[in-house]
Amino acid sequence: MKLEFVPIEHLPEIHPDINLPNCLLSAMSECGIELQPRDILAVTQKVISKAEGRVMHLSSVEASPQSVAIARRMKKDPRLVEVRLLGA
Repeated sequence: MKLEFVPIEHLPEIHPDINLPNCLLSAMSECGIELQPRDILAVTQKVISKAEGRVMHLSSVEASPQSVAIARRMKKDPRLVEVRLLGA
């Protein structure tokens, strides 16, 4: 058994209307990557979220006092904490 990580290049910007499986297969073909039986293709959550249209612009998020307090302790952006607290 062999473990190998190969990045897929030539991937276009992902948007909600994209056919993600076809997009990935096309990019893999351009890179000369061929899936074999028992291969596993891992896709980041960011790519999946963008394809599903689950994207928020932080500039449109208003942080609650609770988010600000947590963000201060965690050294994070309060708006990002707010999004996570909302479960978005």
